[in-house]
Parts: sequence; C-alpha cells; structure tokens
Amino acid sequence: MLAANTTGNGNTAVGDFALGHFNDTGSGTDYNTAVGVSAGNALTTGTNDIFLGNGGNITTGSNNILIGNSLTNTTATGSFQFDIGDTIYGPLVGGSAPTSPITVAYGLVQTPQTPAPSTAVTFNWAQANNFIPTVLTANTTVTFTNKTAGQHITVIFLQAAGGGKTVTWPTVRWLSGSAPTMTATDNAKDRYDFYYDGVDVLGVALQGF
Repeated sequence: MLAANTTGNGNTAVGDFALGHFNDTGSGTDYNTAVGVSAGNALTTGTNDIFLGNGGNITTGSNNILIGNSLTNTTATGSFQFDIGDTIYGPLVGGSAPTSPITVAYGLVQTPQTPAPSTAVTFNWAQANNFIPTVLTANTTVTFTNKTAGQHITVIFLQAAGGGKTVTWPTVRWLSGSAPTMTATDNAKDRYDFYYDGVDVLGVALQGF
C-alpha cells in the first residue's frame, strides 16, 4: 500500500499496489483515495483523485472519480472527470467543457420539496427542481433564492378549501407578458415552470388542473 508513493501527503490506499506506480516513479501525489488491487497504480503526480476498483488510467490528472475496474474512457492527464464502469463519463462541476454528452440509460428522479403553507414562501433553487404541491391557505408572496444559470424549476400551487387565494411573484419575464392570476376554484392546481438564463427568470403557467 502506497508502495511507491513516498513523498505524497494525505493519501489513503487499500489493496496491493494501490497508488503504487509499478515503475517506482510515483511520488508527490497528494490527497488521493484508492480502494482495490492496483487502484490508481498509474498515478504519478495527480491530486484529489478517487479510485474505487482495480486499475484506472489516470496518470497526472486531478479531481477525478473512477468507479469500476480498469477504466479507460477517462483521459489519462485530464481533470474533473467522472467515470462509472466506462459508461458515464465527462467533467464534473468546475471542469472543462465536455467533448461528448453524458448519457444516462435510465430516468432520473429528483425528490420534490413541499413548502409549508405561509403568507411568504421561498423557493430555494439550490435545494430542489420541483416544489409540489404548495397549498394556498392565504394570499402568498413568493421569493426565489440561489438561482443558477441554466437551471429550471417547477412549482405547483394547490388552492385550499375556500379558494380565492392569490400569489404574488418576484420579477419574472412571463410568456404571456404579465403575471398570471392563480385559478381561484377550490382544489385547483396551477403549474408554473421557470428557467433562469443568468439574467432573467423566464416563466410560463399551465393552469386550471
């Protein structure tokens, strides 16, 4: 373990030849984690890499995550790459632009949030992409926080018994040109979709469900 890495700091290796470059030139690699026989054994000067499974072709790249055996899709000297079984690969947040899209074989499900009824509701874009359903028990003012360019969210409001409650939105460029009025009928559901382009929040309403 750490067979040839003699000068690196903060490394963790579990398995024969993990982080142990076979030609004994491995040194100076810092804060890497390798679990598996020969995991990360090609690494010479990379930092902050994670290897789970044997092998992996990273030599001098940093901030990579490889999960699987003998992975080769990653660029040996690249950084911010994410490789699972040679089927999903590309840069993580903060990496350089990808040369190919990331392909996911199955659907992705993000758990929605359900904000508590209130006269003031905050939708934190950093916490979820779906907010369903928010029950209107009183006239409600909405605030958006932590928007990221390229992100979209979906909000669903449900009129509580008695109906007639209103929603006041923050600054949004609505497709219709003006803020929509919440459907007033008891138990009505209105869906609102928002996209942030880095300058404006663009909004569209689907109403009367």
